[in-house]
Amino acid sequence: MGTWSNIVTERIGSLGLVTLNRPESRNPLDRITATELLEAFSGFFEDPQVRSVAVTGAGDTFCAGGDLRQMERFSQMPAAEAFDWPSPIVRLNRAIAVAELDGPEVALAEVDGLPLEGYHLFHATRAELLRRLGRSDQARAAYGRAIGLAGNTAETAYLIRRRDQLAGP
Repeated sequence: MGTWSNIVTERIGSLGLVTLNRPESRNPLDRITATELLEAFSGFFEDPQVRSVAVTGAGDTFCAGGDLRQMERFSQMPAAEAFDWPSPIVRLNRAIAVAELDGPEVALAEVDGLPLEGYHLFHATRAELLRRLGRSDQARAAYGRAIGLAGNTAETAYLIRRRDQLAGP
């Protein structure tokens, strides 16, 4: 695995262990730490010997939450820069908020093209946005893809229920 400034990783048997390593500031989550976590998770996901990943924090605190020093700077940044995080999943989550503010059509434009074809929540998000736009056939297909990729029975049952609530055949 790589070398990072804010986290430490190790593999213990089939466990990938990530330790947030800024105990002097109670292990806050900021852009650098988030980027390092994503890189570490990717490395663990590619390791066939890793069956699970755990995250812990150095010192007495797991994670204080967001880094307040960084959050203070957000208020002085243009919105595009404040939301410019490196992960397509963060962009997917941002699009959900955009749907509430600017509508599902604007959000769908942000979602389409994200490199998340193998991620069930990408398809579930598309399905919901398409449903809101009245595009039931496309929503049904997106729910079908999400159902096929969902990792547990509870998510699968929820997605099936949402798909079956769509108008039409």
